[in-house]
Amino acid sequence: MVDKSKIAIGIYNSSIQKRGMSPQEAFEELVKRLYSMKVPLKEVQSILGRNANQMDDFNKAFIGQVSTIYQSLEKKPLDKSQIKNIKKIVSILYLRHLQQKKYEEEDNYVSFERLQLSAEDYNVSNLHILTISYFDEYTNEDFSQYSDEIKKIVQEMINTKPTMQELEELAVKEGFLKQYVESPGRLTDVPVKQQSFAGNQPLKKGGVIRFAPTPNGPLHLGHGRGIAILSDYADKYDMEFILRFDDTDCSKKGSNLPAELNIPNVYDHIIKDFTWIRGKPPDKIIYASDRRNLNMYNTYGRDLIRDGLAYVYYDMGDKNYIYGTSAYENLQMFDELMDMSFAEGENPPFKDAGVLLGIPSDMKTMNRVYNMPDGDIIKFVKKWVEDNVYQRKLKSSNIFGYSNTETGTKIMRYQKDQNIRVQQRGEVNWIWPTLNLQSVADDKEEKVTHVIRGLDYDYQKALQSNDAVVLRTIRFQTIMRVLLKAPPVASTQNWGNVSWDGGYTLSTSKLRKMIMEGKLGNQGFLHPDLPTIFALRDNENNWGESFRFYWTRFNLPNALDPQFKTEEYKKLNQELKDKFGSKTELDRFNSKLTKDISKLQQNKTYLAEE
Repeated sequence: MVDKSKIAIGIYNSSIQKRGMSPQEAFEELVKRLYSMKVPLKEVQSILGRNANQMDDFNKAFIGQVSTIYQSLEKKPLDKSQIKNIKKIVSILYLRHLQQKKYEEEDNYVSFERLQLSAEDYNVSNLHILTISYFDEYTNEDFSQYSDEIKKIVQEMINTKPTMQELEELAVKEGFLKQYVESPGRLTDVPVKQQSFAGNQPLKKGGVIRFAPTPNGPLHLGHGRGIAILSDYADKYDMEFILRFDDTDCSKKGSNLPAELNIPNVYDHIIKDFTWIRGKPPDKIIYASDRRNLNMYNTYGRDLIRDGLAYVYYDMGDKNYIYGTSAYENLQMFDELMDMSFAEGENPPFKDAGVLLGIPSDMKTMNRVYNMPDGDIIKFVKKWVEDNVYQRKLKSSNIFGYSNTETGTKIMRYQKDQNIRVQQRGEVNWIWPTLNLQSVADDKEEKVTHVIRGLDYDYQKALQSNDAVVLRTIRFQTIMRVLLKAPPVASTQNWGNVSWDGGYTLSTSKLRKMIMEGKLGNQGFLHPDLPTIFALRDNENNWGESFRFYWTRFNLPNALDPQFKTEEYKKLNQELKDKFGSKTELDRFNSKLTKDISKLQQNKTYLAEE
């Protein structure tokens, strides 16, 4: 039997001693000879590892090069069709580079020229790398080994110095230049979560995403941007898109709109706004104040109390708070709170009441808990309740301090105000969840895979700016999500505060105040000059599909604080109407483009390819 080890040692040493090769050259010669002898890769690596001490000046680091040499020896030359495809991709990428150079100083994001010609700021020296990535994607083969060959083709083409016109003519002739291509400001992928408790999982095909407005008025342009971007995410990932009305905060942002606002049914109004932008209705509509949901929140509150994670408090007058000293006693108090068996119009026997999560709301404690592992968070909250609540260590002033902020530790409360839907059902008494409990519970119940918030709710950003309110909210919601096993909150640069060039604020509350003060005439929220989605959709010349296109193309998706420019939108809307025969046609194109472009995002490059 042939001793391959002896042969290998002999070939290597002979190459150095008799042929005067360097150790590296001798090693490469050896590997080629063993390849010609059809010795398997792993066996070659094993032979070299076992016999390195018998080979003159052999460096064990050489062994790591064996697979690369084998790969190069096995590499087949590029055929004519492959070379043609490479040239095609190179020409497109080089065209994009020239286009970007031409238009890089422009800020015209809504012209068709920008739409057609925008591109990544390609570095010519990296074109061969981009080509490899695209060629690999479209052939399902590994072309990284052909880097030198592709680099040569790239250089040959660039040396000819083709003009933009020549390349555009070539693209049209070859049929691979799209009329509409994606700009460099394309939506980024849905971000991964912030915390560890739910796993580090970006969105894949399928899933659930939601838009959750407070129905205290119509949607404005900023809300519209959110719907447009989320619609793209939903299309891209084949997700269910839920419209959820967060309408349990009745005391501050109720849906009982005064007649002066001219919106008798704000829920239907928002549904129409949503449908106009997306091009189709929500996949599912949820009202947080439905009886089923209110019962669900009460159940979650009860579960937290039962598990020793929350407790009940009453103010019996003069800030004299009482609370239970065991899970059982707190559950009894919860039942009393739920019962509210007093006459309509009669005040309850207490001045204030609610359910508190078993954790102080001071920043130091919240920060400490926020940074704990999941299991430790649960242990901490339970121990805090046992040590402070059940042992009667709390004073009235403590309880007030823990519960007097919406972003503190209160999770449920008694409030006299009911929203319009509950009033219409004829129901008087409910214990209302805070938004923190309601939102987290809904996300869990509806199996929402990702919740997207803007960078204004990014933890690191809030930490740097020392934004106490945002930090407390993030920490509190994170703890709630751990306790309820709900999905994580993710932040993304695709969000931000939208402004517009019309002068009015994009705050529903502030617009409402201006209307009630008589500053905007008698048309209420239906005033045509307000920055509302209604003002756009009420004009039959405007397409909701154009509005969505406006926000989800160009560089606007990634702008932190973008501005809605009225004239630019009008121009784009008209150009799209001239180009497409119907809203349906544009919507179909928009959805297809969203899905197609996701294939081109891996390397943050955008290929104008048919």
